[in-house]
Amino acid sequence: MTRKFLRDSNNSKTPKNGEVNWPWSFELARGLVLRLEDPKVDGQGVTKLTDRVDPEAEIPGEFNPCDISGKSEEWRRGYFEAIMLAAKGAEHVDGWVRDLARNIISPPEFVIGPSNPRPTPIPPGQPHAPREEDCEIAYPSADNFYMKILGTKGFTSRQKLEATLEYASYMEFKHQSEGAEALYHLALAEATQGVDMSQPPYNPKTFVLNEKAGLPSQNVLDAVTAMANFKARSGKVDAALPIYLSLLKARRYLPNDPPPTVQLKTKSHSVLDKVAKTFSQADYPPPPPDGTQPPWRSRHERCQEASLSLWIGEILFSTSSKDDGLSWTRDSVDVAEEQLRNMDLLTADNAAKATCRECLSAGLANWGKMVNKLAKEEELQQAKASTQSGVFSFWSATPPSAEDRWTAEEAVVRERVRRTRELIEDLTPAGPNIASLFKA
Repeated sequence: MTRKFLRDSNNSKTPKNGEVNWPWSFELARGLVLRLEDPKVDGQGVTKLTDRVDPEAEIPGEFNPCDISGKSEEWRRGYFEAIMLAAKGAEHVDGWVRDLARNIISPPEFVIGPSNPRPTPIPPGQPHAPREEDCEIAYPSADNFYMKILGTKGFTSRQKLEATLEYASYMEFKHQSEGAEALYHLALAEATQGVDMSQPPYNPKTFVLNEKAGLPSQNVLDAVTAMANFKARSGKVDAALPIYLSLLKARRYLPNDPPPTVQLKTKSHSVLDKVAKTFSQADYPPPPPDGTQPPWRSRHERCQEASLSLWIGEILFSTSSKDDGLSWTRDSVDVAEEQLRNMDLLTADNAAKATCRECLSAGLANWGKMVNKLAKEEELQQAKASTQSGVFSFWSATPPSAEDRWTAEEAVVRERVRRTRELIEDLTPAGPNIASLFKA
């Protein structure tokens, strides 16, 4: 049953109608975590690391960290996934309230009260808006779940790194920059667990990768990239640019081929074994890489390179050379489109597909904005030049080719957007016509 609940919780994030019921998704994941900790169900051998009880907690000890080191790798991986699902669900229901008078849940934007002077109108057919004086916070904060992961004993460094980066991103969203920066530093420390720091993989002050330390691990690449993104979003582009350049250089030196894998020889099964396997649970997927080794240049990693080019192009365009920034942006679009065209979008890895799509979409948007801005700047320059020219303006007129450059490139961008729409959007193939099944 626990596996079914985990599947249901995952599926609740991607319903067929596209409308996620986040309260339901959160409660599914939350209940799954409690089930995995319950010694009467699946929590045998799980011990709480503290007996502290929060008097305001709905469920006593729910957020106390645990020692799960005695459980199997599959159990620990499922437990981590469940808490992360609960944390992401809690992010989406942050601030939701429960109307105590009617026992209904409502998003905060509909509440009528001093903290929300301009409430959003209630959609037709829904119960009337709750009043602030009748409400209490409905769900616990996502902080509780992230802190639970960071304090739990038995998770891998990779798992704690992923949780730390998600927590930092959430803190940024909540405009808590100091807390986010502290978490990014914690992620860097987690990424270098067990690494010989006499030759650190990055400069501790500038975060630029150290070429002499050899190829960086997946964990180091992810943590340093997150720090660079944070600096760029915080307006510290001068500090972010050299980090991006060092990351891109390091990624281009990664091996082009995947590491050799051990092929297990499959033994033949009898017909009875095959029938029994059909009705039994499928084997748990093998564990993902622990992130302590350098990755190879898979499609996902190449789209990460394209994302770095996109950041570099945006910084260069806004600070120094607009032509260089435009060139870097074009390159990122080319790489992302190439990777998407070379993968089967129906069976491709979801992470690779999402990264490439995000990069392509953002790259096309940036490219269009850059060209539009350059076209307007050239138009203003031409207007200024025409007002300052005299009788001999014929001899100093801008060549038609220069005037038409940006107009032509705008058309290129529009055509590229049209051409790549099929790569960015999920187009579900039409099902078979029932009548065709009866044709010869």
